[in-house]
Amino acid sequence: MVYGIYLDAPVANADSLLKEETATGGSDSSDTQTASDKSVKLTWTAVDNDTEVYYGVDTYVDGVKVDMVDGIKDTSTIIDRLSAGVEYTFKVYVSEKADNANSLNAGNNKTYLGEATFTTEGSKDTAAIAAKDTEVSLASAIYTCAQATWTGISKDDTRIRGYKIYANGNLVKTLYNYQINKYDTVDTISNQVGRLTPGIENKVQIVAFTDAGVEYKYPEAAVKTLENYDYKAPVWSSDAAVTAKENEAGDIVITWDAATDDTKVGGYRVYLDGVAYGSDKYFNPVNGAKTTEETTYTIKKENLPEGFKASDAHTVTIQAGDTWWKAETTMGAFDKMAGFNWTNKGLSTAVENYKPEPGKPDTKIDNDTVSVTDDDKKALEAGQNVDIKISVTDASNEVSSDAKIAIEAALKAAADKDASVNVGQYLDISIKKTVGEASSDVTETAKAISFTVDIPETMKNTDKNVSRTYYIIRMHDGKAEVIPSSVENDKITFATDKFSTYALAYADASVKSDDGTNTNPDDSKKDDGTNTNPDDSKKDDTTITTPDNGNNAAGGTSTGSTTDTTATTPKTGDTNASMWMLLAIMGMAGIAFVTAKKRGLVRK
Repeated sequence: MVYGIYLDAPVANADSLLKEETATGGSDSSDTQTASDKSVKLTWTAVDNDTEVYYGVDTYVDGVKVDMVDGIKDTSTIIDRLSAGVEYTFKVYVSEKADNANSLNAGNNKTYLGEATFTTEGSKDTAAIAAKDTEVSLASAIYTCAQATWTGISKDDTRIRGYKIYANGNLVKTLYNYQINKYDTVDTISNQVGRLTPGIENKVQIVAFTDAGVEYKYPEAAVKTLENYDYKAPVWSSDAAVTAKENEAGDIVITWDAATDDTKVGGYRVYLDGVAYGSDKYFNPVNGAKTTEETTYTIKKENLPEGFKASDAHTVTIQAGDTWWKAETTMGAFDKMAGFNWTNKGLSTAVENYKPEPGKPDTKIDNDTVSVTDDDKKALEAGQNVDIKISVTDASNEVSSDAKIAIEAALKAAADKDASVNVGQYLDISIKKTVGEASSDVTETAKAISFTVDIPETMKNTDKNVSRTYYIIRMHDGKAEVIPSSVENDKITFATDKFSTYALAYADASVKSDDGTNTNPDDSKKDDGTNTNPDDSKKDDTTITTPDNGNNAAGGTSTGSTTDTTATTPKTGDTNASMWMLLAIMGMAGIAFVTAKKRGLVRK
């Protein structure tokens, strides 16, 4: 037995067994209709089977299935809700009782018996569909679909075969009556509308239709769908860059170019040497933990690893992550894992250690470096600031001839008697204290302030036959004296607690060698990067670093400008030497200021 049909009693030539009859006025004479529908009575030969069978009929118009009837026990049925003047094809099936003949669950338990083609009486029905007070609503919109509900009119006009659903002008679905539960009695019909466009206002229209092609268009409805589901990580342009620099306070300031995303960049993650900063939450590839939403972030000095030195090799990495609004606002904690995408490598750069800007000296003054008077304390308590400003000016044209003679004498006294000496530059270093609006000069401080000066290229020793020693000479209260200094890595460092006129100078001694060894009797004065001086016990831990800005000049004369002063020094072989610059003289003005806010100076 196959499909429940006896093979010894097959249905032969099933088409000839189908019989047709027609009737008008509908299958129920009590039906009230705006236009006449037609109906057809179909009969067929019974199928012998050892168990009970069901029959089913499918109705086709122009090769498209438009209706189906299941669970028929007899060998005849009436097919109604037809339109006049339309050619129909009816196909009959049989199945065992377990399943309806042409239900979706029938599977192999369905056998085709035969079919018949029939044209209903009369001219093709073109009467309009009568409908009123119809409406369409849309709800539960997500990315590409929404739920549509509209007024059912199949119960009012029996010619209606179903409904076409259009989205943004395109037919996306045809819904037939047989696919709608109780279509002939319900007041409203609901069905999902698909193929919408994410993130826009979508227009939806429902159109009722008959087998003869008559249509009724419902009022148009609109709904805004959700933005696209987010599945792409942000990207950077090919020329995007990140910078990481140590600032004056020892913080690491990081800035980078913004990334772009198909939805929205939700934030950035900052790593220093592989360590994440700025969030208490663990960073993983799909959660929303981030450092910042901005394109800049500062790692404070106190948050850096112990012993951190920006001059060592360090790497900063920036990752960009996107945000899916639904994951952030409406989804559960687990589902949020699907809402974020982070770049794999991101942007990376090395950390640059701090270098003061040209014209801006690097200075940090301890609270007890400058004396605070009782009047200063009262001003602080009254809410006023105590400002300390270090000022540096080119003093080449300001130093008197007597002062120059004294400075050169101090230099010669400190250098070897046979050495060639030269003063590179004269500068005036002063401190001004401002309390409220009252200012006064500070000529001495309680603690020494340490200065580190880049030795200008033109003052560096390039003659292997010469040993060069650098000196700092201070002229204060009419007395010139060489103060302790040390040279390392082409920088000279000194400390002072007196502020007036200073000079950078050097002495050159010939190196005599008969056997390739140095015969200089006093190696301690060579510029070998190890020159040190005692008496650092009163030195402040403040360091002022001054870069060479290319405008420094050697020689004892100057035009007063830090940009074009030149002189010749035939004893050293340096010609057209540029002036050295202490505390980075600002531009053509030759003045630099640093302000230290002296809040918290009051000693209780």
